[in-house]
Amino acid sequence: MSKLKKIFLIVIIVVIGLFIAILLSDKIFLEPKETTDANIKQSPAESVQQNTSLKNEPPALPLNERTPQEQQLYNVARNFAERYGSFSTDSKFANLEEVKIFSSPKMIEELNKIISSNKEAAEFYGVSSKVLKVDIEEESQDTAQVLVFLQRQEAKEGKDNFVFYQNLELFLIKSGNNWLVDEAEWQS
Repeated sequence: MSKLKKIFLIVIIVVIGLFIAILLSDKIFLEPKETTDANIKQSPAESVQQNTSLKNEPPALPLNERTPQEQQLYNVARNFAERYGSFSTDSKFANLEEVKIFSSPKMIEELNKIISSNKEAAEFYGVSSKVLKVDIEEESQDTAQVLVFLQRQEAKEGKDNFVFYQNLELFLIKSGNNWLVDEAEWQS
């Protein structure tokens, strides 16, 4: 082997060795990243929402500070709101069919009216919703009022997507051991 090839081989080995040494010394690289409740609650979308209309709102309770009833209300409100607030002409109201498991008979009747009154659209239209925050405003043994803060994205055929924020007021009733949405009202 020529002297030039030996020097080149030594340089390559040193560079690879340095690269490995840097990786091994970087503990953050080696340790698995933990997903904490704080990381989940502080998504970029939520940060934007908090910096706009939620400045004076108290932060949502951490998961470990909720009572079992509050946690159940939170889960029902979150699941209902994301599905209820998401729609696509391609899905033919599958979102409203999905929320029936979280709905009282009164709300199911309203959902059926919405489904039967709408006709098929000529062009694509869709809205996706993501829950940013859930506030339990009033709560008793058998009724609750919950305000859900949503980030929504509207898609129309031939147009750019439009992101906006909207709140959904939910009125829930207790049925056996389960909370059910009895009414849902979009806030302006």
